[in-house]
Amino acid sequence: MISTQEAFRLIQQHALRKRPQRVAFQEAWGCQLAEDLRADMPLPPFDRVMMDGIAVRFSEIEAGCRQFTIAGIQAAGQPALTLPTGEHCLEVMTGAVCPLNADTIIPYEHLTLQSGVAHVNILPERIGKNIHPMGSDRKKGDVLVDSGSMIGPAEIGVAASIGAAELEVYPKPSIAICSTGDELVDVQEKPLSHQIRRSNVYAIQAALRANGYSATV
Repeated sequence: MISTQEAFRLIQQHALRKRPQRVAFQEAWGCQLAEDLRADMPLPPFDRVMMDGIAVRFSEIEAGCRQFTIAGIQAAGQPALTLPTGEHCLEVMTGAVCPLNADTIIPYEHLTLQSGVAHVNILPERIGKNIHPMGSDRKKGDVLVDSGSMIGPAEIGVAASIGAAELEVYPKPSIAICSTGDELVDVQEKPLSHQIRRSNVYAIQAALRANGYSATV
C-alpha cells in the first residue's frame, strides 16, 4: 500500500486533459475555459445614466441656474437625444445613454417638477454626477475571464454580454466509480451478518453531481 499523499501525487502527474472543443455558451457550465474572454467593446459601451432624473449642463448650475425647461425624455434603449440649450433639460431613465451636450444627472429626489419645468432643490457637487463613463469598467480587448477558469453562472453571464455564443472549453471528464470488497452487497439486498451494503460510491456520485459532474456507478 502507498500513502494517500503518494497516490495523490501520482494522479496529479498523470492528470487527463481532453482536447478543447467549442460548445454553445449555455452548455459550458461546469467546464474549464480554454480561452480568454475579452471585452468586445468598452464597458459600459456609452456614458450611462445611473439614476432617474434630468440631464443638464453643469456649467449652467455653476452659473446659478436653478430651473430648467423639460425638452423631452431620454428613455433606456433609445438613441442619444441632444440637449437643445443650457436652459433646457431632458428627463432621463436609469440605463439610458446620457444625452448629447449634457454632462450631469440630477435625480428626481433632488427636484420639483411643475408645469414642464424642473426646479433644482439640491445641487450636484460636481460635473459628471450620476453618469457611468464609457469604458470606465473595462476597455475593448481587456480580459474579463482568464483561460483555465471554471465556468459558472457569472462566467456564462460574461460570455453572453460579449456576444460569445460559443466557447472553447475543456469538456467535462467521463467518470466511472467502482468499489471493491467481498463484504459489500447492493443496496436492495439484505446483508448477512458478515456483510454491509455498498454506500460510498453513491455518496461520491452525489458529491460529483452537486459539482456539475455526471458519474456512473
